[in-house]
Amino acid sequence: MKLRAKKGEGAATPQELAEFAPGLICITPDFDEALLDAFGKRNVYAEIQRHMHREEEARNQAIVHKAHRLGVSLMAASSSPWSS
Repeated sequence: MKLRAKKGEGAATPQELAEFAPGLICITPDFDEALLDAFGKRNVYAEIQRHMHREEEARNQAIVHKAHRLGVSLMAASSSPWSS
């Protein structure tokens, strides 16, 4: 996935995801039907973060709404206060 993408990015096809997804979970703020099909709804977690940025609240609310609509579980994630 990393070899054919720009630095800091990744590119995987839905077929590749489905091939390697069994036994894994997917934690992401951006999920769609392809991810749900590849990993299964029970293995996809909608990630929300709160860093006290004003624009984050609207983004988090959109993620929560989409997760509820599609039946995806929520997961709160946090960056370490010691990371750069």
